[in-house]
Amino acid sequence: MQNDNRRAEEREWMEEKYLSHYFDYEVGNKKYVIWAITASILIRTATLLLQRFPDFLERRPTIWGGMTEGDKIIMQNISNSK
Repeated sequence: MQNDNRRAEEREWMEEKYLSHYFDYEVGNKKYVIWAITASILIRTATLLLQRFPDFLERRPTIWGGMTEGDKIIMQNISNSK
């Protein structure tokens, strides 16, 4: 996912601020927007597979899973491997 095809909007739900990400994706002559929780799932997947943090702040809401203990361990391993 390229950062130049991404935009984010700060939102609030139940007094919790988070960023909703939007990725513009184009295949052939069709344009799509990947957004909200789907974008969050793809960001998390790319982070784990590529073993690196995104070049932008993610800030998921807790309702979408937030940062799990497993995520924290994986992220720590990524940080330690650099």
